[in-house]
Parts: sequence; C-alpha cells; structure tokens
Amino acid sequence: MESLSLTIANERDALPVLQAAAFAYIRAVGGEDKFVFQMELTLEEAFTNILDHHYLPGKKEFITLILKKVSHVLDMTLKFKGIPFDVAYLKQCEQTSLRDMINADGHGMGLRLISRFCDQIDYRNLGKEGQEIRILRGMPIKETMAVQSASAEETRTPPCPTPFEIEIRRMLPAEAAAISKLAYFAYDYSYSYCQLYDPEQIRSLNAADKMISYVAVLKGTGLIGHFALIPDARSEMVEMGGAFVDPRYRGNGCLNALGIHGLTEALRMGIEGVFVTAVTTHPYSQKAVVGQGLRESGLYVSCVQPATLRAVREQAVARESFLLMVKLFNKEPRGPYYPPAHHQQMLERICRHVEVEAVFDTAHGETPLSECGRLERETEVYQTCHICIQSYGRDTLQKVRTILRCCQLDRLETIYLYLPLRQPPTAGLCASFEELGFFFCGLRFGRKGEDWLVLQYLNNQRYDYGLLKAATRFGQELIDYVKDRDPVRKENPRLA
Repeated sequence: MESLSLTIANERDALPVLQAAAFAYIRAVGGEDKFVFQMELTLEEAFTNILDHHYLPGKKEFITLILKKVSHVLDMTLKFKGIPFDVAYLKQCEQTSLRDMINADGHGMGLRLISRFCDQIDYRNLGKEGQEIRILRGMPIKETMAVQSASAEETRTPPCPTPFEIEIRRMLPAEAAAISKLAYFAYDYSYSYCQLYDPEQIRSLNAADKMISYVAVLKGTGLIGHFALIPDARSEMVEMGGAFVDPRYRGNGCLNALGIHGLTEALRMGIEGVFVTAVTTHPYSQKAVVGQGLRESGLYVSCVQPATLRAVREQAVARESFLLMVKLFNKEPRGPYYPPAHHQQMLERICRHVEVEAVFDTAHGETPLSECGRLERETEVYQTCHICIQSYGRDTLQKVRTILRCCQLDRLETIYLYLPLRQPPTAGLCASFEELGFFFCGLRFGRKGEDWLVLQYLNNQRYDYGLLKAATRFGQELIDYVKDRDPVRKENPRLA
C-alpha cells in the first residue's frame, strides 16, 4: 500500500480523525490489534504534546501526518509549523525517570510514553518549513498477508483474453462515467485533456460535436478503450486524442484499431487532415500513429505538465514536450510559402517528410506594411500562450514584444508564435522575433493552405532535451534541430 498523508487543523477536535486514518492504514498494511492500539496511543501523545507546547495561544495552523511502511518498519511522521524544538531537552525528557516526572508535575510523561512504543524517534527543526517528529517502529507481519494480497489482486485484475474481438462505435451518453474511469486507470490525474475526467463535460462536448468520442467494447466485459476526434478551431483540422485503453488490455491491438477507425471517420468528414500531439517522454504513442501514416512536422517544447502512464517505466521529470504529427488528406500543392532563408531547408524537408508538395518563393521583394496588423492571443491552463499573427503591420513587432513581456510577468512557461507562411513579411520579420528569444518549433498546417511557421519561447527555462525520445530517425533530427536553435543552448553548447 502506498503512503498516506493527511493534513488537519491544530485543534483537539481533529484528533479522532487523525487516529481513525492511522487505524485504517496500519490495519491495511498488516498491523495486529495490540500494535495498532499502541501506535494510536503514541500518535495521541505526540499530537497532544504539539498542541500543548509548540504553539502560541490562539495560533491557527495545520499539522500533517504521513504514514508509510518500508519493508517491515512503520514510519509515522508529524510535520507542523510551531515553536522551534529544543532537541537536547526533548531527548532528556525521554530518559527522565518516572519519579522525577512525578516530582515535575508529570512534565515529560507523554514523551516518555512515546519512546516506550517506538524503536526510534527523531525531532528536527526544518527552518522556515517548521518542525518534524518522526517515529519508527518495526511491525510484526502475518506470513499469510502477502499471499492474501496477491490473491486479492489477481481477483481484481483478471488476465485479459487473448486474442479477443472488440466492437468500435460512437460513445453513448450513459458511458461518459466509464470513460472518465478509464482515463484515471490509464493516467491517474495527469492527462492533459482534463475534460475527460468529468463525465458531464464528456457528454456536453459530444452533444455539441466539439469532441467526437469512440469506444472499444469487449463482449462480456464492457468498455475497455476510448478515442476521440477533437475539432481544432485554429487549423480547422481535427486532433486525434483522448486515446487510452484499460491497462489490463494493452498490447492486443485495441488502441491501433481505435486509431484506424478514427482516421476512417475523419476522412469521411471531408476535412483537410488530422494531427496528433505525441508525448516525447516515451516513444509508444509516436510509434502507434507512425503506423497509421502520420509524420512529424514540429516539436512543441515544454507544452504541458507531465503525464504519468501507468505501467510505463519512462516517466517525465520535466514539463512534457510534444511532437506534432500530421496526415493531410488534401494533397493539393501548398503555398506559395515565403520562408526565412535560414529555415527554408528544414521546412522543405518537413514538407517532403509529410508527403506534401509546397511552392517556396524566395525572389519576392519587400512588401509595404499597413499601419496596424492583426493578431490573436490565447492563454491555456497549461501555463502556455499562443500568439497567432493574422496580418502584418508596422506595429506587429511591438505588439508581440508587449505580449511577450506580459507573459513573462505572468510567469507563463512557454509562448508559441505563429507566422503565416503565405505572407511575404514572414521571411524578413522571423529574424526580428528570434532576436526576442523565440526559436524554431515547426510547421503547422491550416485550412486551405493557410499554414504557419511556428516559433517558441521558453520563459526562464533551461530545458533538458536529453529527456526527449523519438520513434523515428526524422523525429530525432527534428528534436536536434530545435535543440540547436534554443538560445539558452546556443549560449552554452554543453547543455543536453
């Protein structure tokens, strides 16, 4: 069983809640009745001692109890912000004889009792973090406990039938709660599309076709997988996302079948194409969509908080980056593009990689700018901002500089800047944006050939590109290209 943490107010009325939590946890990890009673009593004495001696009168604060079992040892820790310890005096109280305690009106009796029922007790002053009392005690464990726990786990998670047949269809409104549970089983609460944890939002978004959910149903078992097509207002393409499978049924082709079904439905919708934002913590999601014909066109660095995929060892320790992977159904030539000369070769390579024909115009002259340009700004809950230039004006550079400064002051993590490739000023102004600290992100495809060169800005970040994993050779080349243009890395080439 994982550790337990509970934070309560520094009030005597909160003690029964604390003891109930300790009772439930210690019993769950194998503590016998006598052991549980002694630890409850120890907790009561420690908690009462904190209230009596470590707060000024009327001081309102919180006390945190942390319980965990390491091997055969119970670790019980109390953390709080009170009057600093005199550790030497507390140790002396533990050793005081019973006669001396009586002569001192019982002072120190509680600490003596605590030391009697533990193998080790540590008092620590943590500076501004307050104080900590850590109590360790070895606990006798029933020999049958481990066997019983294993048997119970096998009962809860039966092995999946292999092979098995699934039905893929649109979600029913009544299945929204099951989808939220699946998201939790697969990712805990770390999945970036947070609407999937709310059944009501799932129903509402599907009713409005803002998310088009498909489910995989296993006969005799029920819903085991989910996949969604999510219309993207910026590009008028659809994102293939919300893909997860019950961990017990991974590795049997369910996710791949859902993806193929989604591609078929997207093609039937008559849209320009589809895209996926594939995580770079591990290569599995990239491999899945490469097999369905999607190809890398950009690297969005430090885009969201890291997701935790159950049963996958490679886990993010920094903000998650995404490889943008696309598949265009419309094969008509794109452009003409007006690329900055220093990125033209990579843009051409991306177009060939995604099997798109594009015309690049490098012979244009300077285009006169209007007084005012137009741009859109969108801030997301992931501490990111997207600035999309609609048309250039003589004020565009200053507008971007102002928005960037606001984003810095708001402590946003990453800012993405979209430069319209079919507008000639992109060729000349890209370098000016890069002087502000923006650097290459990739090529983003839009409706009717309205495509963007995307730049990105990392706000006070030294990003570790060594954490990123690519499933293909071109994916790795794209990561390296972006990494080498990060201004922080250019200043210090030794960084990963």
